[in-house]
Formats: sequence, C-alpha cells, structure tokens
Amino acid sequence: MDLGFRAVIVDSLVTDGDGDGVTDDADVCPGTDLAAESDAPSKSLKPNHLWSTADGFVDRTGSVVYSFEDTGGCSATQIIAAAALGGGHAKFGISSAAMAAWISGLD
Repeated sequence: MDLGFRAVIVDSLVTDGDGDGVTDDADVCPGTDLAAESDAPSKSLKPNHLWSTADGFVDRTGSVVYSFEDTGGCSATQIIAAAALGGGHAKFGISSAAMAAWISGLD
C-alpha cells in the first residue's frame, strides 16, 4: 500500500556569514561589517543621496530606500570603494544615480 510519503531534503547549509541579511551565495560584498559602518557620511547627507544603516539604505529623512538584498549585501563604504565613486560620496552620501547604477550592474 502506497501512503504517498516522500522524503524532502532541506539545504541547511545556507549561511549569512557577515550577518547583513544576504546569504553567502548571493553576497557581492562578503565581510560587510555594519557595526563598523559610520552612521552617516563624514559631512551631511545631501538630498537625493543615501547611506547604509542597520535597516538598509536611507535618505536624509531616514526612510529606507534600498535593502541590503537590493545592493548585493554591500554597505555604503563598500560600494564607494568598489565603484570608485570618490570622496564626494563619502562626504555627502551615495547619489541616487550612482546607487541605481550599482544595483543595475548586479543583474
């Protein structure tokens, strides 16, 4: 008599080694250290600029605009370095255009 049972194997090896919410197999920036990320750019966050926080990328009102899943697990400082964005982005936040380019490049 067939009772219709079948075995289901669950991959329990999916990990997020850096704790950014993006699994290691999809993480573009392994080793993201959100505790080491400054709370804001070195000057002030300009309009239409973004910065990474523990909640994701926020605008100057504090609204989350992008998640770490959207950015491939990369923080603001990692994106600035990897995309060679320059000092202006470190001072005033990543421009919306630069962030859109980063995200579209991940596809």
